[in-house]
Amino acid sequence: MAEQKKDPFDKKEDLFTPTGELKGGYDLGMARAYALEHAKKTGGEGVGRGKDARPLIWEIEKAGWDDDAECWEVVLSVQPARAQVQQKGIWLYHVRPMGGLLPGTPLLRQELLYTLSPGSSPSRRTGTATSRSMS
Repeated sequence: MAEQKKDPFDKKEDLFTPTGELKGGYDLGMARAYALEHAKKTGGEGVGRGKDARPLIWEIEKAGWDDDAECWEVVLSVQPARAQVQQKGIWLYHVRPMGGLLPGTPLLRQELLYTLSPGSSPSRRTGTATSRSMS
């Protein structure tokens, strides 16, 4: 039986052990923590001013390995505390297996719509997270 040649462009083989575990680099927990830290660091302190000021609450909606992009995919939601939220903001992060974000991420999937006080008009927040790198 002829020996199969290794495809030099098959990066998946280099990333995982024969049992399917990631070699070195970030595991799922680290990717989740990285995305959450990035969102909190770049997403601003909160919304509103004075008595209407509200901190932002970031939550992990889902996370897992993306076979097509060969990276960790983390979906975060954001909303202001103690506000009437019509629609949570949803951000998609792609975290490299060895750390850092893929270029162009995070991506806004759904803008945040909220009202801080009864009777006020709804507010939008679209630019909370940026793809700046963390140092």
